[in-house]
Amino acid sequence: MFVIIYIVFVLCFAGFVLQSSLLKRYLIIGYALVSAIFLWFSHTYAINESYTSIKAMLTNQNLMYTLSVIVTIEAVIGILVNLSIIKRSRTDRFKLMKYMPSVSWFITIYFAQILLFLNIPGINFKLLAVCSVALIGGLYLISALFLSREKEQQFALELKFVVHLLQILVAGVISVIYSSSPYNGNAMHTDLKPLAVFIGVSVPVMIIGILLRKREVKRLTKYMNT
Repeated sequence: MFVIIYIVFVLCFAGFVLQSSLLKRYLIIGYALVSAIFLWFSHTYAINESYTSIKAMLTNQNLMYTLSVIVTIEAVIGILVNLSIIKRSRTDRFKLMKYMPSVSWFITIYFAQILLFLNIPGINFKLLAVCSVALIGGLYLISALFLSREKEQQFALELKFVVHLLQILVAGVISVIYSSSPYNGNAMHTDLKPLAVFIGVSVPVMIIGILLRKREVKRLTKYMNT
């Protein structure tokens, strides 16, 4: 079960990197600096965490439901940004959503910092905090700047669409797992509401995305043939 949570964090990291690749380079550097500052000031809290506290967080139903909702909302916003770019509309209000900060991003890098502290014991905490800032911030900066290059934009856009769909899928799986877990007092009962929400949101978005993508490909093909 915990592996699924880790997958969510990996997808959140990838999703924010791909979302950042749509921004200007100075904004990418700005987000990297904000992330570095956040990691530096949060490391005093991260060093006090333990595997027991992580397990308590990951088995907290309300916390995991909240996380799945946040991830789903941000993934849907990311898909809307993709669709607005595919439509190439300069006035599309969804394009402005690419500038929105990601809540799941800060949760993800804080969780990554905790795991770093737990798996590399015996090192000065200040030094380890600097290493976490350099590692996580550097990985984000290098990846986002690489994908922001013009020749990588199309690949980043397509990969971003897939990552967001996976985020919605995994968030739905988390909701279903936790609703049927022993923590709610009924291990045999599965609440189908989260699954219904997942299907109701993801399937229409997928269909719209595929149709718009096909229309864009046909338009470009027609333009190249004229």
